[in-house]
Amino acid sequence: IDKFKKQLETDGPKSLEKSEKSLERNLAEHQEKLKQIQSEGGLTSSVEREIRTFTEELAVIRSLLGK
Repeated sequence: IDKFKKQLETDGPKSLEKSEKSLERNLAEHQEKLKQIQSEGGLTSSVEREIRTFTEELAVIRSLLGK
């Protein structure tokens, strides 16, 4: 994703590592939220979409950081 390439170029790897940590935290929160919604029998599509987005963004960041 271009926004992460630009972030790396303008702000450096430390900034990208900070974004990685933030996305990891958001992913964990949404995974817990998904479990709760599933146990209550609610609709999960929006949370599942967010989880996919976070996972994809983490993959891009890790690729840019060489992880």
